[in-house]
Amino acid sequence: VSNFSTDDLIYWILINSLEKLEAFGNNLVEEAYLLKDMYMKISEDERSDFFRRIHSLEISTQVIFQEVVIKKKFLKYSKSQFKNYNKVSNNFYFKSSFNFFIELMISKVTQLEIVIDKLQSIVRMIKENYLITIEDNTHMQNIKLNMVMKVLAIITTIYAPFDIVAALFGMNVPIPFEHSESLWPFFGIIAFLILIFIIQLVLFKRLGWF
Repeated sequence: VSNFSTDDLIYWILINSLEKLEAFGNNLVEEAYLLKDMYMKISEDERSDFFRRIHSLEISTQVIFQEVVIKKKFLKYSKSQFKNYNKVSNNFYFKSSFNFFIELMISKVTQLEIVIDKLQSIVRMIKENYLITIEDNTHMQNIKLNMVMKVLAIITTIYAPFDIVAALFGMNVPIPFEHSESLWPFFGIIAFLILIFIIQLVLFKRLGWF
């Protein structure tokens, strides 16, 4: 314990905090690449959990990036203060070792800052692609629903004249050709309905309904 100096304590605190940041950053990178691989394969039931994870990852990357920026500013400030200390200190070993340590820490923090910055870009890309995928799926569902409604509308329109004729001739009231023994009125009605059907098809075709 007596050999554990203040310098060693400072070194240990800085190294330990930086190692924790690096480990946390590596975990975030693994999570980001995992989400990147799965966002195209998720089902409807997994979407809420996926969005929660990507949102949590986005917040975590912002927090760790701020921590890295703060540590970088602290190290640069320590380096500037250390230059003033060099002017009055005669301890060459401390000056050289501490200067090397500060430079090493700044280099590591800068590398970590670059990694976190790229990680933020990946997270934004995953989130944007995920939202685009949802919009595309919603758009495709709307298109399918519109097609179904269009088909139902066409079928309903086509069968409407047949229903009207059936309703008219099914009423319990006197109707034309009621006592006629000829089949021509029946075939005439059928021909009239077929004509209406053909007119509807031509009209729908010109309107671009199918």
